[in-house]
Amino acid sequence: MSAISFQKEGKIGIIEIDYPSTLNSLCEPVRREFHDKLQMAEESDARVIIIKGNQRSFSTGGDLSELGTLQNPVEAREYVEEVQNLVKRIYNLPKVTIALVEGHAVGAGFRKQRKWPIPQGQSMLRKPLKLVWS
Repeated sequence: MSAISFQKEGKIGIIEIDYPSTLNSLCEPVRREFHDKLQMAEESDARVIIIKGNQRSFSTGGDLSELGTLQNPVEAREYVEEVQNLVKRIYNLPKVTIALVEGHAVGAGFRKQRKWPIPQGQSMLRKPLKLVWS
């Protein structure tokens, strides 16, 4: 099963995150596939890219279970940089990019929708938390 899909409808490209077991968190499988789908979107003739989640959640940001496995500040920094690189890639897409937010948008999930957010229904937007190592 794919965590993310890309499809085109005319000149509109749609990237949909569908990883319900983590409410579309930016876990490793989602991050990996996201880069592939962004590449497909960039190479397509779509003029507009819509990023959306499944109906329950847009994205809950960083995967807390992955965060719990980090052993030291170096691993934490690498994790944060990997997520930030994905968010930057979305933000720097050379096409009009719209986030169709339905459900939760938390942490990096909130940050990635900041380009052109369109909240739907009972959307819940939350700012990211800072990762502090003690």
